[in-house]
Amino acid sequence: MTLSKLDKLRPFILIASVFLGFLAGTVFVEFSKYSDSILYIALIVLVYSIMLGVPPTKTWNAYKNLRFFGIAWFANFVIIPLIAWILALIFLKAHPAIFVGFILYLVTPCTDWFLVFTSMAKGDVPLGLALLPINLILQILLIPVYLLLFAGEIVPFQFGAFLETLLVFILLPFILSILTRMILSEIKNRQWAYEFIDTIVSPFQLVTLTVVIFTMFAGQTKIILDNVGPLLLILIP
Repeated sequence: MTLSKLDKLRPFILIASVFLGFLAGTVFVEFSKYSDSILYIALIVLVYSIMLGVPPTKTWNAYKNLRFFGIAWFANFVIIPLIAWILALIFLKAHPAIFVGFILYLVTPCTDWFLVFTSMAKGDVPLGLALLPINLILQILLIPVYLLLFAGEIVPFQFGAFLETLLVFILLPFILSILTRMILSEIKNRQWAYEFIDTIVSPFQLVTLTVVIFTMFAGQTKIILDNVGPLLLILIP
């Protein structure tokens, strides 16, 4: 399989979006006031762009692959949390706040970002989509348990945050993707609609991912500059 021009340029575009975002955050300090709102919308569009590229029937069929789910859950919720705890004990024991933050970061399987890179790598996106809502539910339920076991922290279950993530970042993009397919199929026919979506989905994902990365770094520039020491410390593990 030969890489298209877009595939070849994609890594450079994403790296450039990091540096441009950092530069924008340095020059336009006020941008951080609006970055959260922009990022909120951009993430919805990003997940929508991923779901748009996958027919719903493929996602339903993915639930039959029980072996995949078993391996994924064992890795995400047993192996990785143990590795996170061991690394934190070795490198971050003298820094309690960073210790807890590091564990919290690694015990939460990514809820949507991994799908973007799965799609770009021509991986099995339907399997990832099928895994997404179950991962979200499990990680929300298990985070308090992990923090109590590994860090001695008692954290209440955040039902509001869970519900918002489920409705806004999973269900809403899913419904919008189905409606888009239905509307495009009505305009001409289903085959044309699917071919049209296949044509636009890759550049659409790249544009939305670029916006997300740019906004993240532009909005967090001051925080990054103010916390260079802790960031370098986290790089070790």
